[in-house]
Amino acid sequence: MNLMPLLLAPFAIKLHAFIALALVPLSSFWVHEIRLTGAGLPDRITHDVLMAG
Repeated sequence: MNLMPLLLAPFAIKLHAFIALALVPLSSFWVHEIRLTGAGLPDRITHDVLMAG
């Protein structure tokens, strides 16, 4: 019987929880940003394309 997965499981669970907790504010920030700039985003992309072109 391999004990390694049993030893690593708590660490992996903590790591996943940490990543999830770290991503929640980040994702909510992005949602907020996208919601704020959502209306102007196509215009901005078009403007960038026109300026680059």
